[in-house]
Formats: sequence, C-alpha cells, structure tokens
Amino acid sequence: MNFRAKHVRNIIDKLIRLLVYVMACLLALVLFYVVLIVAESAWYAITGHPVSVWAMVLAAFVASLFFLPIAHLFQRLVDRLFYRQRINTLQAIRDLGAGDLARLPSEDVETTLLKRMADIFGREPMVLNEGSRQFCYPPNAPLPTMDDTNEDP
Repeated sequence: MNFRAKHVRNIIDKLIRLLVYVMACLLALVLFYVVLIVAESAWYAITGHPVSVWAMVLAAFVASLFFLPIAHLFQRLVDRLFYRQRINTLQAIRDLGAGDLARLPSEDVETTLLKRMADIFGREPMVLNEGSRQFCYPPNAPLPTMDDTNEDP
C-alpha cells in the first residue's frame, strides 16, 4: 500500500471515528433532554403547576448525575469498537502480578515476567533485553542477534 493510499485510509478512519463519537454524544444529549422532559412532566402531573426555572435547574442537576455514567458507558463502547486490539494497561499490570514478582528469587524474575507477558499478549517467543543480558520465553527459544533487534516493524 503506497503512502497516498495509507493517508486516505487514515483520513477515512478518523472521519468514521468522528462520526461515531458525534452520534454517541448526540444520543447522550438526547437522553439528558428526555430526563428533563420526564421530570417536568412528572412535576406537572403531581402538582398541577408548571415547573419553575429553579425546579428545572434542579432537574438538570439530577439528570447530570446520571449523564456522566452514561457518557462514560458510551466512551467505553466506542473505544472498545475502535481499539479492541489494545490492552487495558491497569489489567495488564494486575495480570503481571508485580507483588508476586517482588517475592521471587532474583534469577527467576525475568523468566516469570516474560511468561506472564506471553500469556497476556498471546505471543511467543518473548525476549527481554537488559543491555548485556537477554532472556527468552520459552527458555529454549533462540535469542535474537543484534541485527534482529534493530529492524523496523
């Protein structure tokens, strides 16, 4: 794929994402407005009096309490739609078990860390380069040469 085609594809992807985010925001705003209308209708049904400006401000405040979790839900759904290949960093840290690694003998830390990373990412072999030392998982995997480590992906 040449540069121009990649550039056009990138622009189209960004426009699609923009459209989805705009639609999610509009849906959230519509839900916010519906909550205000329902609150106004309920007030009128109960009291028989029209809603004052202060009552609408109070209803908007109450609706905003529900609006934020809904907005976060839409954000997570859209992010999952577009970024499903990316990992949840906090979950990855929990899965790596940093506390457990601290209790291991120092010679086992690198191998255990690589095994856990291979499980999280679903990839093998894994290599950890610590300057003059390299570690592999699985242990029998060939270590890359210096030429292999400098390649562009």
